[in-house]
Amino acid sequence: MLTTAEGRLQALLSDVAAAGTAETVTIGDMLERVGRRSYGAMLLFPSLIVVSPLSGIPGAPSTAALIIILVCVQYLMGRDTVWLPRPILDVRVPRRRLEWALRRTRPLVRVVDRWVRPRLTVLINRFTFSVITAICALLAATMPPSEVLPFAATITASIIALFALALLVRDGLLALFAFVLTGGAVAAFLIFVVPELLKIFG
Repeated sequence: MLTTAEGRLQALLSDVAAAGTAETVTIGDMLERVGRRSYGAMLLFPSLIVVSPLSGIPGAPSTAALIIILVCVQYLMGRDTVWLPRPILDVRVPRRRLEWALRRTRPLVRVVDRWVRPRLTVLINRFTFSVITAICALLAATMPPSEVLPFAATITASIIALFALALLVRDGLLALFAFVLTGGAVAAFLIFVVPELLKIFG
């Protein structure tokens, strides 16, 4: 998994595109292609779902957020592989819609792949991996309520995807950039999303 001559993101999309054999593809099929022993890839995959046109599927951001939280918690617990509940693994996506979404995403992915590379690798270590994982879990927890505002969950998922890619490629500069964006995302959540939630539930 993720071992082709392509860049990391392009290889991930190729693996996902090859998942399953039926006219519908399950989340479980996709994760088996990604590889459940790679926590970086397991974080990257669900965040890309929300960044891609697949985010238009009802419940997709919340499902992706739950996957991200479960992946993060299991990494922090020291598990070797990721466990996900059967109802999540059995979620199905029509293959045509999946392939359409992947085609729409590839141009951006090619650009990102050309930009990222191993840099400031001293910043990517076991400690920072744990810190980033904890931050990704907290960011993912804001995604379901953020669905009250258009594109809010997509922006948050994009930051998680940057963190995940930084871990995969050992790009410390990218990780620093994602940290800065996290501060902005938290501020935006408090300023824009929380008041909307108070209006709805208050």
